[in-house]
Amino acid sequence: MIRITTKWLQYDNSTEKITDENSYVMKLKSVKSRMRIRYSVILIVLVLLIFLINRTSGDATFVQQITFGAMLVSMILSIFAIAVSVRRELRAEQMNRTLEEKASLLNQSSARIISAVEEAENYTRLLRAQYEELESERRALDEEREKLEQERKVLKEQEEDQSSAGTSEESEASKEPESGKTAVIERNIA
Repeated sequence: MIRITTKWLQYDNSTEKITDENSYVMKLKSVKSRMRIRYSVILIVLVLLIFLINRTSGDATFVQQITFGAMLVSMILSIFAIAVSVRRELRAEQMNRTLEEKASLLNQSSARIISAVEEAENYTRLLRAQYEELESERRALDEEREKLEQERKVLKEQEEDQSSAGTSEESEASKEPESGKTAVIERNIA
């Protein structure tokens, strides 16, 4: 990379990579010669301007023409500056409109989000209330089931007691004649 800096000009060659020393020296000489040519051209132009000004300063028509040309260039540059500033102003207005539209869209979106959150909270409250109702109904059903289980156990115990009482009667009936057995069986069926 070659970088040469002087009081008026700066040269920075960061795009071209130099691989060996000879190419570096050649590139440096090339850059220095280009800078010398630029300085020479600038110096020659300045000398010509000074010479032209000295030669034409006494000629009133030439001074008027130069003044008119300078005024014309000044007017053209001012019109160009006005056009650039108007263009920037139009761009700024367009950007402001775009920003306002985006801000209103953001406000609408935030309002929608807030309403959706409120609806979700309402649904959550409703679901909690329904869950609590279902939970209370489940508890009531569990209590009812426990009661039914207890009743079933009591009935089962009663059946076992009756069946044990029935077996003792059958054993007594087996001691009796056959007609007694049929009477016990008929009584158990009934």
